[in-house]
Amino acid sequence: MILEVFGLFILFVATLGLLPLMVYVFWLLERSKRAIIEGMAQLDVNLRNRLGWAPEEYISIWNIAAPFRLGWQAWGELSQKQALVLQRVLMHGLPEFAGIPDEVRKAVRTYRCCFGLIFAVGAVLVFLPAHYSLSHKAAELTGWPAIIWFTAFGLAVCPLFFLPSQKFRKWPAPEEIK
Repeated sequence: MILEVFGLFILFVATLGLLPLMVYVFWLLERSKRAIIEGMAQLDVNLRNRLGWAPEEYISIWNIAAPFRLGWQAWGELSQKQALVLQRVLMHGLPEFAGIPDEVRKAVRTYRCCFGLIFAVGAVLVFLPAHYSLSHKAAELTGWPAIIWFTAFGLAVCPLFFLPSQKFRKWPAPEEIK
């Protein structure tokens, strides 16, 4: 009983202690996304097309959060294109091309670090306890061992990482760009 109360206390203290830090990291993440999108929008249109860079303007979370605004479906589609390109940037960095400004390269480094921090903390504080709890509840209902459910739920989530597959496409080589 004491260990359970202590565990809950640590969980709430850790969560509330990390909350201001996570808000700051989320703010940095949004700022770096804006810098990446706006910095790449300064490049030539033909160059962006050869790179496969679709977004031209930054779509923030606040643009998508208003479902009753006119044109919210168009905002959603633009946001999906932006997310796809940012996933490519997250996985592969920026293309090796000399015309990209240093501010954009710095923003990419910040974006990758902030995303890693948000993903790591979110996975540890939210996903793993929920995954653990769900697997134990399923084990109680079915009588199967919890490890089987833990593995099954983990394997069920894995394909979500591979969607959409365009994010795995590498940037063209500098020789192909010219």
